[in-house]
Amino acid sequence: MRFLTDLCAHAAIPLSCVMVMSGLARPASGQCDPTIIGSVDTPDWSLDIAISGTIAYVIERNSGLQVIDVSNPQSPVIIGSVDMQDLTYGVAISGTVVYVATRSSGVQLIDVSNPETPFILGSVDTPDLSAHVAISGTIAYVTNWESGLQVIDVSNPAAPVIIGFVDTPGYAYDVAISGTVAYVTDFHEGLHIIDVSNPLAPTIIGSVNTPGSAREVAISGTVAYVADFFWGLQVIDVSNPVAPIILSRVDTPYRAQGVAISGTVAYVADWDSGLQVIDVSNTAAPFILGSVDTPGRAESVAISGTVIFVADLESGLQVIDVSQCVVCPADTDGSGTVDVVDLLFLLAAWGSPAADLDGNGTTDVTDLLALLAEWGACP
Repeated sequence: MRFLTDLCAHAAIPLSCVMVMSGLARPASGQCDPTIIGSVDTPDWSLDIAISGTIAYVIERNSGLQVIDVSNPQSPVIIGSVDMQDLTYGVAISGTVVYVATRSSGVQLIDVSNPETPFILGSVDTPDLSAHVAISGTIAYVTNWESGLQVIDVSNPAAPVIIGFVDTPGYAYDVAISGTVAYVTDFHEGLHIIDVSNPLAPTIIGSVNTPGSAREVAISGTVAYVADFFWGLQVIDVSNPVAPIILSRVDTPYRAQGVAISGTVAYVADWDSGLQVIDVSNTAAPFILGSVDTPGRAESVAISGTVIFVADLESGLQVIDVSQCVVCPADTDGSGTVDVVDLLFLLAAWGSPAADLDGNGTTDVTDLLALLAEWGACP
């Protein structure tokens, strides 16, 4: 693009132009200061968390499900619990039913219509250790370690039934659902993309290996975000599910265990390094906005507005305010202002995902319009 070179020659900030033209532009880090505002200790190791309204559901390794009132984030309170008499690992909620993945007793379905008196409503055994669970309609998708993905009909919560499964080559760990596609992390075998349009016969249609050990996964549009243990956060283009491609990664300080997405920000539970807040507005060049250490080891993370909830292993539930972590997606160089440098970056990225602001997989006119709409100082 000769006209971009000419623009750079006349720009007031030629160095930035050179960086944009050479693909080296990167936003600055440390632009927000997440703060722990509340916590509650739990009986055992906190491994996973789900949020619904003002209630947090925390899974404890040996103490089952803890039901926590977080209506006052500064003072969360345990109001109920259910001991599963088994090691428990993952949790999901749909309506008034909580789904708990266990080591040797499959998936337990808990009625939480009265959160102060939860009780086991039904259960279904699975072939192997159940690690995580995701819900879509009346179907539960359960990662089952050496037995891949189990598909369970939960239309009758008192009598759930396995209706399909597909094995994976590694150890199926986490699952996220988007439409009729399941995204399964498989430890050292990376990410598998599974067509579940026919839940009776799920089929692996694509996969991509990651350099580390793929743990939790989150989906936003056509991008998958994988917590990849010592290899940080992997950002993966899944617009073509048959051929997913790693777009970029962010090295986190320790080991990425859990991930959740809100808008253009990824929140990563990074074990001994607490919560890492990552700007993913430019999927080709994500960067750490800020972080806060937690007293324990951050295992998993859930989002409610500008409050983040972390299952913190030895330190129960940590509640973190991230309202200062404002992201201005069109500010590609992290200067705090959307200006000509950002425009040049977008034009140079035209047709690629490098400056994809709207998550459609490519930099195009809708991204240009979005950038122009944000022109000037970021909020």
